[in-house]
Amino acid sequence: MYPVLMSLLLLISHSVLGQNGVDMYDAIDAGTFSACGVNQFSDTHNNSYYGGVYYYDNYNASVNGNQYEGQSSPDVWYMLNISGYTDLTVSLCGSSLDTYLHLLDAGGNEIMSNDDYCGFSSQLNYSGLSDGTYYVVVEGYSSSTGDYTLNISSPSTGSAPTGANMYNPIVAGTYSSSGYYTHTMSNADPCLGNDMGQPSNDIYYQFTLTGTATVTLSHCGSTLDTYLYLLNSSGGLINQNDDNSELECPGSQSWLQTTLSAGTYYVVSEGYGSGTGNITTNIRVSMGPSTPVIAYTFPSEVTSGSPVSVNVTNTGAATVSGQTTSTYAGTGTAGYTNSSALSSTFNNPLAVVADASGNIYVADAGNNVVRKITPGGTVSTLAGAGYSGYAEGTGSGAQFKLPSALVIDASGNLIVTDQQNHRIRKISPSGSTSLFAGSGTAGFA
Repeated sequence: MYPVLMSLLLLISHSVLGQNGVDMYDAIDAGTFSACGVNQFSDTHNNSYYGGVYYYDNYNASVNGNQYEGQSSPDVWYMLNISGYTDLTVSLCGSSLDTYLHLLDAGGNEIMSNDDYCGFSSQLNYSGLSDGTYYVVVEGYSSSTGDYTLNISSPSTGSAPTGANMYNPIVAGTYSSSGYYTHTMSNADPCLGNDMGQPSNDIYYQFTLTGTATVTLSHCGSTLDTYLYLLNSSGGLINQNDDNSELECPGSQSWLQTTLSAGTYYVVSEGYGSGTGNITTNIRVSMGPSTPVIAYTFPSEVTSGSPVSVNVTNTGAATVSGQTTSTYAGTGTAGYTNSSALSSTFNNPLAVVADASGNIYVADAGNNVVRKITPGGTVSTLAGAGYSGYAEGTGSGAQFKLPSALVIDASGNLIVTDQQNHRIRKISPSGSTSLFAGSGTAGFA
């Protein structure tokens, strides 16, 4: 009965006092150490009695076979977390006590220890400690007890990169007309901040609008489950998204679209939960058309496989119009929607061709897809994923980066200028994409 009562009293005292350093379950929290910021912890203590707490020997081989270097003196436990790849120094130099010092992993297994380093005081130096939780055990040599001063430090070798916070964002541009920005960066850098809701690190982007625009934000093309935030110029939350069901990239990558007035805005990209990896942040800005609506601002291309009404491409208004300037397809607002011709949306269509059956194909550059419009007015995606990239495949399994020109051969195959991939692509009538010419590297050979 007595041992049970003593165990119960110890448990109660631990839960009441908390983090008093009696054992690894009540270890004193020394904080988080990384390659960035201030990394310093100090504590003056006594390994016999301190602040109403008595200490005892619980670091020895009888508790854990890996603790065979444990001394018979009372122990004081500390816990620390490592974020990133960090050098660590744990020092008792200057203490009046003859000390012994241990560094343990998260399971309480010894990594290294030291007796005498600076006189009778101990010090540990470890290069390249990886992410995780670690413990430091301070004790006296043999059965010694007394006062000691503990210092834990790691060098601040890194600095906060661009994108670490809203005061040092990655600048995505100022938009007075429609435009597109994409950037890929890993959020695994321990020098990035973590200001937003998920525990993973954040990447901040800033963009400015000179007028009202429809803005589409996405993480399409990212390698992990992501989370996205849109903030105003003061850092206030406007909108956020986790998973999406949009055509562009349905699934665990974030996507949102909203109309914004002139001003400065911030996009924050992070992994869902504690996820880290390469996050691709896409910002698509669509300004409304100027008057008159029919304002052909880009050299348009017209190709016909059979006698059909001649159509031109209006890059400014994101609509395809006939020679009578009536709208053939598109709503006049940039977007990516497959539907009937007049309900579908396009984003910077640069070229059209028609086949022998009267189907019209559109190089929808801003959406990185090739679209098909049937004679009955149904719009669909022939090839392309809806975000920039390079991949051969069928339908949405293919990826383009600014498809800008089209021609059609006698068999109905489309030949596409994939401008920013520096390649010429071929699309069969069934939507199967293959490489026609080009190495993927800019040049002339």
